[in-house]
Amino acid sequence: MKLNKNQREILNKQFQASFNDTTLEEDFKQEYNEAYKEWGAKLLEEEGYPKYVDVNKGDLFKVDITPKQGTDVFVDYVEETDEIESEEEFEAVRNDAEFFNEIILRNIKDTNIELKLKVTPEEFLEQYPTEDYLAKEMSKQFSEKELEDRLRETQELQEEVKQAASEEGFDDKTKLNSRDYRIENVKLKQGFDQLSEKFLDEGYINESNTVQSFLKNEFYNLLIRNRLVDYKIVITRDLEETDEV
Repeated sequence: MKLNKNQREILNKQFQASFNDTTLEEDFKQEYNEAYKEWGAKLLEEEGYPKYVDVNKGDLFKVDITPKQGTDVFVDYVEETDEIESEEEFEAVRNDAEFFNEIILRNIKDTNIELKLKVTPEEFLEQYPTEDYLAKEMSKQFSEKELEDRLRETQELQEEVKQAASEEGFDDKTKLNSRDYRIENVKLKQGFDQLSEKFLDEGYINESNTVQSFLKNEFYNLLIRNRLVDYKIVITRDLEETDEV
């Protein structure tokens, strides 16, 4: 269909709007996904990301798509290929964003495309850690003192303290406070590599729960709850001491 001046102006504005719409970026990622993954993977490698990152995972890239020489070339394509064959069809598609996106993607050679990373390698690994990264972060932040403090808050430890006291000759009615015992030889039953594999397999870290959040809020509790800790309880109170009445 031969387009008049007004129709060309309308189509030009719509193509310009499409280039400024985020749906074009998403449509590009789907339509040219193999090329997008290959291009993205190369860029990630150059920027120091871990190998074998899934380019489609997370919101890694902003894809800037711009026309090489304005939008007239896309209007010309519509006219020359009779994408619109009648006045009625023109009215039907003039506000159809999908139509304009399809024409742009069909003429991708007439666009400039730039991938821009939205997150650093460290930010990515915080959300999508490798086993090695999580193991190193656990190793760096692990504190025996913190683990001991968390242990002292549990009912299970209090029961174990009673058992240890009983073995030392105290009766069940003896009240022991935190000064009457100490925890020694606190150590993990598994190495950080094994723990990393376990926690990742069980899905504790995801887009809404980063590595640092996991380490702060869940790590020690999981160690205790899953009995992944070895330690020894030593009763320091003298058997001759009696409870105050």
